[in-house]
Amino acid sequence: MFLKAADNYQYIVEIIKDTDNNREYCDMMEKEYGFSYNQSTSLRFCCANDFSKSAIEKKKQKLEELRGRLAGYEKELEEYEHK
Repeated sequence: MFLKAADNYQYIVEIIKDTDNNREYCDMMEKEYGFSYNQSTSLRFCCANDFSKSAIEKKKQKLEELRGRLAGYEKELEEYEHK
């Protein structure tokens, strides 16, 4: 969700500016990006600094790290199941 929001941050800011209430905003976010009510509400209160280049790069690195860990866990599970 974060990377999708980061890629579309300028458009999300426009949606925030163009809507009068949280329900209308959340409905538009679900329609445009598939975000849930909770995800949309969280994004509404994010700071622009949360979407800076360095913040995005850190999130991408963290995502890759987690994917690597997941692959390791999946491999361990596979080995365990074959014993």
